[in-house]
Amino acid sequence: MRELEFLPDWYPQTHRRRRLIVLQGWLTLVMVAGMGSWILLKDRNNTLDERILAVQTAQLDQTYAQLAEVDKLDSLRRQLRQQEEVISRVGFAVEACKAVNALDDRMPRQMALTGIVLENEERVDRSALAANRGPNNEPSVDRRLKVRVQGVCPTDVDLANFMTQLAAVPYFESVNNTYARERTDNSRVMREFELTFSVNLTMGS
Repeated sequence: MRELEFLPDWYPQTHRRRRLIVLQGWLTLVMVAGMGSWILLKDRNNTLDERILAVQTAQLDQTYAQLAEVDKLDSLRRQLRQQEEVISRVGFAVEACKAVNALDDRMPRQMALTGIVLENEERVDRSALAANRGPNNEPSVDRRLKVRVQGVCPTDVDLANFMTQLAAVPYFESVNNTYARERTDNSRVMREFELTFSVNLTMGS
């Protein structure tokens, strides 16, 4: 027997159109979701790039700051070198002032100096190990400022502390105590002493 169709002719077309609309809706949703994911990924990459750029900018600024510090140190080094050259030319007078100022800075308040002697000593080094020689292949000259200091202080502890302070000065060499003895002045007992040390004038010249 022949099957009878009870559905109208427009129903299958309407059903197909509905399926196409649903399919288009899903495709549209997938496209929107894909575009949203792409936008989120792009924003994330942009944020990451901005962070990397900020870090690189900070590192670059730090590098510039370090280079500026290096330039300052180099300029300061040149100034110090020029000052050393000036000091080496002036020689004895400047080193004597430096020695006296160093003594005054490190001397305790309860200590007093009664005498100071400064002597310029030059000694020719004729040994075969002398590395510094003049333009005419002459032996180098060892120049030193010999300092002898007399003074008084309350106790041996004060004298020992003073010697320790002097020994800590980089350009003071061979700090020695020549003598330390009692001295009475107006019924006050104190220690009278004499110290000797030297300043190398050849260094830096």
